[in-house]
Amino acid sequence: MVEVECLLCEKPLKLPKDFDSEDYDGEAVCQECQSLFHIKIVKSKVRKYRIVERKFGPLPAGVMVEIFKAVAEAKRKQGLEAQEREREEK
Repeated sequence: MVEVECLLCEKPLKLPKDFDSEDYDGEAVCQECQSLFHIKIVKSKVRKYRIVERKFGPLPAGVMVEIFKAVAEAKRKQGLEAQEREREEK
């Protein structure tokens, strides 16, 4: 059986009931983020895999951590720049 992970949230895709793991050319939905994908499988190997429609579900935890770190760093830099301007004005 072929298992395919979501390109967006990395969770397993829900494959259709008529799914043939040997040869399949159709759509699949991610149960986690509800995004729609087109998958082509030939001889039990994924040959094509693309996003058809992205739904906005939860982001993976690692992505959220990186976003929070980037925002915190940007705020820290803004604070340092403001302090530097204040010193220069004095």
